[in-house]
Amino acid sequence: MNSKTEMSSLKMHRLEAEIVAEPAPAVTWSFDGKSVVESDPDRCKIDYEDGIATLTIKDIKRSDAGNYHIL
Repeated sequence: MNSKTEMSSLKMHRLEAEIVAEPAPAVTWSFDGKSVVESDPDRCKIDYEDGIATLTIKDIKRSDAGNYHIL
């Protein structure tokens, strides 16, 4: 996914990616080579519904800025 998202003083941020696959894939989002949910399960949530994979991050911090990858 090649998209840029600018973070400011947001309390929550959501990234989305459309995925066309059958059967529905297991979706993992990573940041700095680590699964974001495993790194911070209290702040990060992954959903997959109707072909849209969503990563929601609560309580955005400056250290959250960077490149996210979906696997």
